[in-house]
Amino acid sequence: MNVRISARHSLLTGMLALAPLALAAPSSSEPQRDLSRLLTEAHQHPAQAIQQLEQQLAADPHWHRARLELARLYYRQQQYPAARQAVKQVVSNAELPATVRKNVLTFYRKILQAEQAQQTHQASVDYAQHWQLGGQLSLASGYDSNANTGPEHQDIGLRTLRLKPGALQRSDHYLSSQLLLRAGRSLSAADIAPGTAGHLRWRNRLHLSKRQYQQQRRADIRTLQLVSSLHYQLDAQWQLSGELQLSHLTEGRNSDINYAGLEPTLQWQQGPHQVRLSALHKDRNYLASRARAKDGPVQELALRYSFQPGRQWRLQLGGRLIDADYQGQRHSYHAREAEARLNYRYSARLALWSQLRFRSSHYQAAEAPLYPDARNENNISLRTGARYRLSEDFSLGLTLSSYRNKANHKLHDYNRQLAELRLNWQF
Repeated sequence: MNVRISARHSLLTGMLALAPLALAAPSSSEPQRDLSRLLTEAHQHPAQAIQQLEQQLAADPHWHRARLELARLYYRQQQYPAARQAVKQVVSNAELPATVRKNVLTFYRKILQAEQAQQTHQASVDYAQHWQLGGQLSLASGYDSNANTGPEHQDIGLRTLRLKPGALQRSDHYLSSQLLLRAGRSLSAADIAPGTAGHLRWRNRLHLSKRQYQQQRRADIRTLQLVSSLHYQLDAQWQLSGELQLSHLTEGRNSDINYAGLEPTLQWQQGPHQVRLSALHKDRNYLASRARAKDGPVQELALRYSFQPGRQWRLQLGGRLIDADYQGQRHSYHAREAEARLNYRYSARLALWSQLRFRSSHYQAAEAPLYPDARNENNISLRTGARYRLSEDFSLGLTLSSYRNKANHKLHDYNRQLAELRLNWQF
């Protein structure tokens, strides 16, 4: 970014003309002639002129007119810190008339503006040419009132079958760890700033997590997920993005599942309002052949609205339509989901949030051989939490969750409550 002062219309011309006494050259006329010669030659050899002026000012630091001319040369060469320092020396040491002082300070403000513009431009170049890296490491301890999501009673609505006590809900404590790595960079030209039309951003996330129970080892969960996305700014309000999702999930000791998904998203934002429309296609694949009936695609259509009137409050409302078409019809279902979330930033250290979600699922075939009809269920969950920032990098999080699943088949009725305390390290 080139910000220059025209030699013909420079502010210094007015400054020096108004104050011949305050900014006078030394008594000898020889240095004055040298200054005029240097300023004439500076148009073709600015670096040489700067060097000679610096040498003369080292010998005579009170030659204020020469120092202001040096500041002007610095400014023309975009050496703004040096120009700023030279002007400050003159203002501090010279006895300037009020009018001249006003003009010098105006020039100083011009230097500050040019320096800020230069820094902004350099930050944009760095943003475009370099990767932005970060991540989070979390360690947690929690309590789960129903680790195996079992029903409360042995009676599951079948006269000839009662569950064993070991299949009922079992509480347990667990330890959890999560590692999130982020990497992103701009793919646009350096002159296209983030948030402006034409800006293209590439984001990547690698997420690893593990939850290990003390007794209910079949409830252990391990996940590995890689997400890569492109975000293109259509204009100031509209953004188009596409996200590729690859993940591997291990449940218990022997159940391994692969997921692959693609999710395009259209987002609109103006002021405190934001609307996101997304469509997800995801394919599920069990590695064990005995579970192949649960393989197949899932389609999701989601709409989310966010309202953030200030830094403290944020409200999110959303809904999803889900269609799971697995190989086994008794595992396939249609679902509707609605969600509300409220975030409140109490202070710079403390933030609170709460989330309510309702989901209604209707399966496509009878749940044979146990039940003669299809399974239908409603699930409602309430989660609330707090995060307290211990320092710039460390924070503590507390999450309380309650789940209630009500189905027409008692085998799938359950209640579940969780409490978790988590330590997070941002890096």
